[in-house]
Amino acid sequence: MEQQTPSLPLTQDEPLLLPPLTSTAVVCQYSHQQQLGALPHIIQRISEFLDYALPPYWTIVRACEKNRLDLLKRLAAHEEISSAGVDKYYRAFQFSNGLVFAVRHDNQEMVNWLCQVYCPTMGFATKAVGEAVKLGNLRIVEWLAEHREDITWRADLVDNAASRGHLEILKWLHSHPKSHGCLSDRSPTALRSAIINCHLKTAQFLFQHNYIVGIPNWFLDQALTTNIDVVKWVHKSSIEGYTEYFIDRASVKGDLETLKYIYEHRLGVPSKAAFENAVRNGHLSVVQWLHESHDVECSASAMDDAAGGGYLDMVQWLHENRTEVCTTKAMDLVAHNGHLNIVQYLHTHRTEGCTTRAMDFAAANGHLDIVKWLHQNRQEGCTTYAMDKAAANGHLDIVKWLHGNRVESCTQYAMDNSAANGHFDTVKWLQENRDEGCSTFAMDSAAANGHLETMKWLYENCKEGCTKYAMDNAAANGHLDIVKWLHENCKEGCTKYAMDNAAANGHLDIVKWLHTNRTEGCTTYAMDYAKSVEMTKLLHENRLEGCTTNAMNRAVVNGDFDMVLFLHTRRREGCTFDAALNVMFRQHYEIFLWLCENYPDQVNLENFRSRFGGFVDSLLAAGQRWH
Repeated sequence: MEQQTPSLPLTQDEPLLLPPLTSTAVVCQYSHQQQLGALPHIIQRISEFLDYALPPYWTIVRACEKNRLDLLKRLAAHEEISSAGVDKYYRAFQFSNGLVFAVRHDNQEMVNWLCQVYCPTMGFATKAVGEAVKLGNLRIVEWLAEHREDITWRADLVDNAASRGHLEILKWLHSHPKSHGCLSDRSPTALRSAIINCHLKTAQFLFQHNYIVGIPNWFLDQALTTNIDVVKWVHKSSIEGYTEYFIDRASVKGDLETLKYIYEHRLGVPSKAAFENAVRNGHLSVVQWLHESHDVECSASAMDDAAGGGYLDMVQWLHENRTEVCTTKAMDLVAHNGHLNIVQYLHTHRTEGCTTRAMDFAAANGHLDIVKWLHQNRQEGCTTYAMDKAAANGHLDIVKWLHGNRVESCTQYAMDNSAANGHFDTVKWLQENRDEGCSTFAMDSAAANGHLETMKWLYENCKEGCTKYAMDNAAANGHLDIVKWLHENCKEGCTKYAMDNAAANGHLDIVKWLHTNRTEGCTTYAMDYAKSVEMTKLLHENRLEGCTTNAMNRAVVNGDFDMVLFLHTRRREGCTFDAALNVMFRQHYEIFLWLCENYPDQVNLENFRSRFGGFVDSLLAAGQRWH
């Protein structure tokens, strides 16, 4: 275990040197006990060389993310003895975001240290409270409320507690004097979320406290389920607007009990949509009940969907009990999804047949048994799509079978895309047995996707070669071995796109190599979209293209304070008004305050006050108190 670093703040009596790593001291003293034991400065220097507890290797936030309190303390000690010092807004930002991870780990000791030692008077704990509410951790919510004054109690805290059924936290929010801010406006989504997520007791509590009922959001709520007790309570409480939702969800989930309750109490009427939802999802008992009790209509797509989903019992029942027909889509979908037994059933009992898409799709998805069966029993055949997609997906057995038994052939798409996907055996077989060949796309895409062996073989055995896109995309995707090979063996070269996108995707080794070995260079896009501070620093120190205001704008919006500070201290482009506006929406409040101090011309406070009200002034006041 490493030697523990003293808690902050350091006193004036302590030296401005960190104690050496315990591992360094032990190894040095064990190896050269007599010589090095009397030379502590040597141990100190070795320790400094080995100590990675400092930027850019680690940050306060990352140490919190990894749940490493020991590392946190050493990082903080590094900050204290740093000659450059630490920007107060940056420190507050590290605190606020690190605290979220401490809450996520339920590490009370880390929470205590961050709040009482690292940043006792700076930063916002709002995000951390929000995280604790989402996790249902009332203990941490209470602790933060007691020990921090920098919390904005917003309505979304109620929403998050309600949607997750954290009733005890809701009760606390309604009773604690500090949290009145999240109750000033009754959220229209809280009760809706509790109902739709089937948190009955939570819904009852909110209803008793006069929360209004928002209409269900059909798009957001479509994956959720129903609960018979919630349905009964909504009915008895005369809450309107949910009947259609419950019918829709119950039919999708096969919840026959809920459907019966709704219809028995005349809360809704049987619908074509409910019937088709049940068919589509394989709920035969619901379909039978709707058919026998309500004689609901449906469309031809019902049997199509049942077949495509692989529900043979549903297909059989619909065929035997309903008069609606299906379409050729039924067998096409079944072949696509590999259900041979349903293909055979439809062939025997139905007359709609299929199209060429049936064999095409079966071949594309590797269902050789279905391809053979369709070939022997149906007349529709296939198209070049069959071999093209089988090759692209690496189904060489199907490619060989189609080659030996069908006449539709394939196109260059087959070899191009089998190369793109790295199916080397398929590429070689097509070259040796077919005449369609390939295009430059084959080698370009093999290079882009990192298939070095395939790319080399194409270069040696096909005349098509490649284009600049090969090196461009290999660089963009981080394939340095391929970039080097193309540089040494092909004349096509690359464009500025190579370094631009290698920088944007964080491939530092490739940017360095391109800078040293190629002449195409890059554009301002490279630094504007550089993925890390290390990448930005490399470009700044070695290239002349520079950047635009997009660089800082993006760093601000992404909450990359390290990048913001680097650009501010090393570059002059600055940012635009959009940076401050977007940072408020992203809730990076410490960066907003930093912008107010360092780029006041890009922060129109009156505009912000009109958008965000008094919250802006409360932020500014908090920033003034930090020291």
